[in-house]
Amino acid sequence: ASEQLQLKMLITNPEVCLLEDATAWDTNAIVMRATFNIIFKRDNRLEQRSWCVLVDDMEGYRCQLTREESTAMSILEPVSFSLDHMAQRGLPSKLKLLMDPLNMTISYRDYVMAQRILARWRPWTGGDDHPDEPQTNDA
Repeated sequence: ASEQLQLKMLITNPEVCLLEDATAWDTNAIVMRATFNIIFKRDNRLEQRSWCVLVDDMEGYRCQLTREESTAMSILEPVSFSLDHMAQRGLPSKLKLLMDPLNMTISYRDYVMAQRILARWRPWTGGDDHPDEPQTNDA
């Protein structure tokens, strides 16, 4: 068996699209995209394992789904970062995060839309079973 193993995975231009109303064709959406490099290394001789996640040009914007090009408004300017983890037998694990400056612009409209999107996920995450009902804070 080999003493060393290195596994690299490159994921280019995936998009995550969070819909405000999945039943409406012309709904508002938050779109996130980036490029990911994931590297895993293992050295049996040194009893060392490490992984690194490099995220390049992660960006986010809101838009109307049927008119994405003409309605796109930036929320998250492109940003890159890396997360590194190293573990070696007998030594404490090390975790390091390196990140470019983060520039975000969030309007009240973005905040309201994000709240509506999160409310749709509550039933699947163990939260409130009735996302359309107003929340009350009884003290």
